Amino acid sequence: MGRIKIDSEQLKRIARYEETFEQYADVLKEGELGYAFDITDDYRITLNDVSAALSNITVKDPFDYDFARYWVYPVLELRDHFGLKPAWGDNENMSQKSVKVRGLPVTEDDMIGEIWDFFYTVAAFSYYSDGYEEEEWQGDRVTEYERFPEYVNEIELFRKNIDKPVSEREYSKRQKHSFIEVFRNGWRVENANDTELELCRKFTDEFAEDDDTYALWLKGYSCYGGSSLYPCDWIMSRDCIERLYEITDDPDYANTLGYIYYYGRCTNGEPEYEKAFRMFSVAAANGLYEGMYKLADMYRHGYACRKSPRTAFSLYRLVYNDAINGFVHGENNEFADAALRMGNVYLNGIGVEKDPENAYDYYLEADFAAKRRAKENDFFGNTNVVMSIQEALNETRAQLPEDYWQEYFSFSNPEILDLMIDDSFHAAISVTKPRNGSRKITVKRKPYHKGGWIRPQLLSYGPINYCDMVTKIQLTAVDAEVSPEFDGRKEIEYDQVFYNHRKGRYDLYFRDEFAGWFRFEELRLYPPKKKKPSGELLRFVSISFQSGNRTYDYLCDIPEIEPGDRVIVEGYDGETEVTVQKVFTEYESELGLPLDRYKRILRKA
Repeated sequence: MGRIKIDSEQLKRIARYEETFEQYADVLKEGELGYAFDITDDYRITLNDVSAALSNITVKDPFDYDFARYWVYPVLELRDHFGLKPAWGDNENMSQKSVKVRGLPVTEDDMIGEIWDFFYTVAAFSYYSDGYEEEEWQGDRVTEYERFPEYVNEIELFRKNIDKPVSEREYSKRQKHSFIEVFRNGWRVENANDTELELCRKFTDEFAEDDDTYALWLKGYSCYGGSSLYPCDWIMSRDCIERLYEITDDPDYANTLGYIYYYGRCTNGEPEYEKAFRMFSVAAANGLYEGMYKLADMYRHGYACRKSPRTAFSLYRLVYNDAINGFVHGENNEFADAALRMGNVYLNGIGVEKDPENAYDYYLEADFAAKRRAKENDFFGNTNVVMSIQEALNETRAQLPEDYWQEYFSFSNPEILDLMIDDSFHAAISVTKPRNGSRKITVKRKPYHKGGWIRPQLLSYGPINYCDMVTKIQLTAVDAEVSPEFDGRKEIEYDQVFYNHRKGRYDLYFRDEFAGWFRFEELRLYPPKKKKPSGELLRFVSISFQSGNRTYDYLCDIPEIEPGDRVIVEGYDGETEVTVQKVFTEYESELGLPLDRYKRILRKA
């Protein structure tokens, strides 16, 4: 069969949905439209064509599956012959602030592109509907998609306003709401031009007046600290979020209000502890970690409640226990914060005796988790957390005795072997032949089922500065003896370890069957050998925004800056003059955060 000729007049009829490709059903099955048709003249779809198509689609009311198969997909495959472009112009320029308005139909091409994007959505949805693979299945009628009549009205509105400035045009409620919805993304706010920000504020204010929850959210959280969309306005933020909480009963909003009240944002810094306590109680009751932390802080100090360090400790520990479970399953990004607070609990003796050694273990866990989080995502608060952890580690090291530090961590019992079978896992032990009175023991955690996932175990041992999440660990057994079962076998599996008092040894069992035994004088865990520092040797300065407060590390490319100098940095409210506390150098491989997360000293004051 020769190629089918289609001229511009027929393309126009197709563009208007006066005819479709149904007559070429056999060709469509072969899926090579570009080779099947001989397009003699291209035809550029106009807004009039789209308007006519909407009218004809509404009258003919096809099934969405036929609509997709015989019209949408063929037209899109031949889009170059129809002159179709994506909505809002060239997507590669979406980050350029010079683009006039992204997300609103400013030009005819915008309007055409948006409607065709909708046609494609309808077509794609038809292929995911229930019954798609059934014989005789036709799908739903396209008029069941409410957007069709909306677009008819929006085309009329577009034509009516085309000669007005963009910021003065009328837009439909759907267009306005769709436009502001993307501003939930901070990247969109930061890359918006002045016209886009003006329109977003205008539409957001309009919807917020009608108690639209999205608009209240956008305005409330933009005013919370301020952004390029709205300046910082704590009273406006509070009012919007209070209204959100009234409408939705969402504990996240209660938690935010708790912070506003706790720090006296709307009362010249005078805390509203009674209100904060109520809001944090709601957040904590709904399992929000931040609400639990702040409620614990209030019990610790007795703010708007009876002072109870024991209750504070219980709340901190509750969060930690939940967070570590999520962390080892790869589902929780907040474990670093939980471990940091538990370190603070033991360092400061909150509801427990002061215990710097215990605190140091928690800080090592926090450091490990924060560094892992920094590698996996760009969580905006992680920089401050990492710096807080480093300060806590340094402060705790200063309180530990000199004999605390060890070359290796010694076990007089097989507790670490029990840890490797924690939570109903089982493990396998392999033992090397004796050498210099010692044996190397390798313990590997095994999955519940063959080929299943192996949950890692978090181990932390302060005296050797060791913290890692492992499924396998190597130990040194001093003066070790093993049973004959180990001879000639690569490994022995076990799910229970018992101390045999009569024979003075540790017996291993697997599925209630004896597997073997071993005895030892000591098990040793050695830390990994330190890697030689690598990367560039970088110069840093530590600065503090207020005397006696936390210090922050900034990269410094200015060689003459010394401790005591005044420098300019980019702070929370723009450029700020601060004093240099100390100057130091570190190799890139030793940094707590990726290099691009550190801010730089702008200049000497």
